[in-house]
Amino acid sequence: MSEATIIFSDNHESRELREDEAGKLLRYAGCGLKKLCDENPSLLLFPDCLGDHGDGLDDPLFSIVGNRLWTGNIVGFWGIDGVNVRVHSRFDSDERQYFFHYMLQRIAGLNVLDLPSQPDNENLWDFLIYLFPMTLKRAVRQGLFRAYRVFRHNDDRIKGAIDVSRFIRCDIPFSGRVAYSTREHTTNNNVLHLVRHTIEHIRRIAPALLSVDHEMRQAVEAVVRVTPDYDGHSLTRIVAANLRPVRHPFYTAYTGLQKLCLQILRHEKLSFGESDGRISGIVFDAAWLWEEYLNVVFLSNKKGAHVVHPRNKQGENPIYFYKPRRSPHYPDFYDSSRRAVFDAKYKAGLGVERNDLLQMISYLHVMEYGHGCFIKPSRATAYRLDGVINNSSSERIGVYTLAVPQVCDDFVSFAHRLAHEEQCLCELIDREFAVNA
Repeated sequence: MSEATIIFSDNHESRELREDEAGKLLRYAGCGLKKLCDENPSLLLFPDCLGDHGDGLDDPLFSIVGNRLWTGNIVGFWGIDGVNVRVHSRFDSDERQYFFHYMLQRIAGLNVLDLPSQPDNENLWDFLIYLFPMTLKRAVRQGLFRAYRVFRHNDDRIKGAIDVSRFIRCDIPFSGRVAYSTREHTTNNNVLHLVRHTIEHIRRIAPALLSVDHEMRQAVEAVVRVTPDYDGHSLTRIVAANLRPVRHPFYTAYTGLQKLCLQILRHEKLSFGESDGRISGIVFDAAWLWEEYLNVVFLSNKKGAHVVHPRNKQGENPIYFYKPRRSPHYPDFYDSSRRAVFDAKYKAGLGVERNDLLQMISYLHVMEYGHGCFIKPSRATAYRLDGVINNSSSERIGVYTLAVPQVCDDFVSFAHRLAHEEQCLCELIDREFAVNA
């Protein structure tokens, strides 16, 4: 029998929990995301580098005050001992979470697909495979994972430790071959064999995902090339060999890739609530989703080709508040050709909060730019000038909003309507900058 699922919105106070629900959830209430992921291998967090740079490290998945649950900036699916929870984006009016799924697809570089999003456990996990392309590409950018592995040989080219028992069993009477073993630091290891098993699994059920773009095709080809002894019957052994999480100072992205592959291959989509008292599921930082989604929108606009997307998690394209090149800071986006800073805000309303305003003024002053723009999800695509900065003749701060469709019959119609709103937003930005050039 299917277990009931509690549905909440992010950044929201929920209804009062039943006593049995509160009792099961209380153990993890207020726990930081890093601690939760370290203690619960079946809990996936995207981005898995959240907290590496002081952003969100101690943010809780949820809090409980009295018998009421409070959600934060985290969306997704998770569960504990049969208490299953879905946290929607507050900008999603439909329980099928079309906006959430659409952003994921755009970030993953996929074509518009009608992902299953019905409120039952099995379908909630179907989209795990859609996260595989971006997770694999991110890992392969760090290089192909290398680890030590023992290889067993039986030939006349001895270059390792002789395996006496295997020699006696296989090579007597002596025929010129010797059984021996070597220990090599290689890409042909258990972690990449796990990835290879996942590739072959996806090849059977959704082959188009393995060729979403040139980078994905290259990543798949690289993994296949370095696992020549892949054996489709070795899945149980490979999964068992990967139960210990990858911990490597350089190959950091392989930790998340390994966890994702394990959940895909072990078919943990059948239940997102563990029965052993641990929490399991897949959760996303909604602010990260919104920022990465806007980056895709900018890249799809020809005039947005000059927009730079600094990444504080990777330390890319910072600006510096002090000379020489000291105190790096990372605005969400900036465009030197338009002398503009864009800040993605996953917040409701047209108002600008005090801290956001002060941060934007700092960016404009240091970069000597004239336009500060906040971009928010909303019910209408529009622009509102917040004001012209005092003692300045040209420094302007305004708010752009992108309309999220609220009533749609299916995902395809939602996707078409939101794609139209994206185009309207890009045209609105182009028009405003043309007027104020």
